[in-house]
Amino acid sequence: INTNDYSKVIDKYSFGFEIETSAGIIPEYKCKQLGLIPLRDGSISGHEYTTIPMKGIAGINLLANQMKELKSSCAIDRNCSVHLHLGGFPLQVSKILSLYNLCHELQLEIGELFPYYVYNTSKYKSNGKDYCKKLPQKMDSIEVLYNFLSDGNADWDNSFTKPHPNDPRRDRKWEVHSRYYFVNFINMLFGKNIKTVEFRVHNATTNIDKLVNWLYICMAILNYAENNSEPGRKTLAQIIEYSYDTKTSTILYDYIKERKVYNKMCQNKFSDTYGYFDLMDDKEMSFKTPVN
Repeated sequence: INTNDYSKVIDKYSFGFEIETSAGIIPEYKCKQLGLIPLRDGSISGHEYTTIPMKGIAGINLLANQMKELKSSCAIDRNCSVHLHLGGFPLQVSKILSLYNLCHELQLEIGELFPYYVYNTSKYKSNGKDYCKKLPQKMDSIEVLYNFLSDGNADWDNSFTKPHPNDPRRDRKWEVHSRYYFVNFINMLFGKNIKTVEFRVHNATTNIDKLVNWLYICMAILNYAENNSEPGRKTLAQIIEYSYDTKTSTILYDYIKERKVYNKMCQNKFSDTYGYFDLMDDKEMSFKTPVN
């Protein structure tokens, strides 16, 4: 049942990507034209390019231009990844719990869309660190979730804006250990910054088709959690069907199936645990998306 006729899901949430690269550089004037902010990250050898906040089809069109430039100017390797920030999710305790528990429910299936060690990056990253762990357990209350996200150093007191106790000045984010899960809720529950939820699980890519489909999938997860207080046992197919029309859903089903088959083949046939072939094929890969 599609309950969202009042507003297309793709228009409900703002989005921004962080694209990590291993080499190459985009000139400053092009970054300004494209809405890209180059940053340095100690975990990678190249720049991390953060996009400005975007929304809707206009934002997807801008993303396509950003990825075209990144694909031609920069390289990626196994130490890189892609992070997606989504804004506009309600700051309501019940809905945040629903989103967390839905992500926990879906994480095994989501892992099938990516290389085998996606939740164990320490096994292939040069620095041996885990940046994208599975969520450890279902959370039955905001008190338990908040204590977990504070690394056990703070209790819930009905505030979404207190600084994280491990990073009170917001200049030591690496000290916030609970951010290194495949979905990061720190910005949602701590600080006076823009309230976003971060999906950290996507492996390195500059492929626009992968990113558009991933964006639609993640927006469907937010949309379902926003409108259903008890997610229960759900699949990605059910989440997508709830949020989109038949045409869009079919495109996303096909993409999910194709990515599952590809990554399973890479692992079983070639013992490709970190996505070597996915990296090699990234520029040439082409997928149907809801906008092409």
